[in-house]
Amino acid sequence: EGETAFRGWSRMAVPVREFKITEVKQPNIGEVKPSSVTAEVTFSISSYPGQMRSEWDALKEHDVLFLLSVRPSFEPLSAEEAEKASVPQKLGLQYVRGCEIIEVRDEEGALMNDFTGRIKREDWKPPKGQLRTVTIALDTAQYHMDVSDIAEKGAEDIYSTFNILLRRKPKENNFKAILESIRDLMNEYCIVPDWLHNIFLGYG
Repeated sequence: EGETAFRGWSRMAVPVREFKITEVKQPNIGEVKPSSVTAEVTFSISSYPGQMRSEWDALKEHDVLFLLSVRPSFEPLSAEEAEKASVPQKLGLQYVRGCEIIEVRDEEGALMNDFTGRIKREDWKPPKGQLRTVTIALDTAQYHMDVSDIAEKGAEDIYSTFNILLRRKPKENNFKAILESIRDLMNEYCIVPDWLHNIFLGYG
């Protein structure tokens, strides 16, 4: 039917079962990009052994994921074309968009890995089923650019083409939060003494 099919499995990537934009909020005053763009991604962990299922089930709020659109050419590249082709061209990688997790739910809709206090410790239960639905925040500036291209240039709707969800190693996945903390500390008045700033920011 002209759709991309995936065989086998990958530890860090999983096929997307369903992707949908759930909310686009109005821009803040003086801005053109939306104030927030929220979406939901559904995927299955059925093809993974126990340890890898646990890794996917460990996804939590603020983790960074990537949405990929992979669409290989129906015609295989010749030897000469393959030699000149870039990695995205060889793999059929069309688009990549980053996102940040807001919450994760199991197949029955129960909240997983919640650290906001909405679920009490004594009420916690192991996740049910093999489907997981992740609520994510998309990059609002990039979303505005993509939607503008669709409206003005007739570009393809990128958000209807995502078919792979990619995660990063847990040790690397807090990088965005660390950078945001450093930015906030540098841009706001800080009660920490001047002589401690460099150490506090990791320079000293």
